[in-house]
Amino acid sequence: MIQFKRLGPEDVATVRELGAREESFFPHSDEPAFWTKTQLRRWFRSDDGVCLGAFKNGRLIGFALATLHAPTGKATCENVFVAPLSRGKGIGKRLGERLLTKLLEKGARHVMCLTDENNLRSRGLHASLGYRDYGNFRWLGCTLRP
Repeated sequence: MIQFKRLGPEDVATVRELGAREESFFPHSDEPAFWTKTQLRRWFRSDDGVCLGAFKNGRLIGFALATLHAPTGKATCENVFVAPLSRGKGIGKRLGERLLTKLLEKGARHVMCLTDENNLRSRGLHASLGYRDYGNFRWLGCTLRP
């Protein structure tokens, strides 16, 4: 049986370990790998974060991470991940559904995510959750340094 719960400080190391193995989370070679433990700790404590885990027999096998920008009601779904041996069983969809429900409860009215156009598994999952393509956009970013 799969259990879903909010992620807490006790889950930081395991989320980091699982996420650091997933190549699709590395958009650019000059960017840091997956989220750092410090970033995850802050995110899990944040009122604007929605961080959910899927557990089987007490072991984390998947997670979904999002952030709400409360003033605008817009949210960003950052990651939906299921460990390779647990894929194809609907766990990602159930995580995504719970993520959207929690975001709606927090006041979100629009959710965006970024996925590689060649990541058909991710695109199919998000489409099954109601996400739609909004055209061809390029995600721009810059690294801020003090």
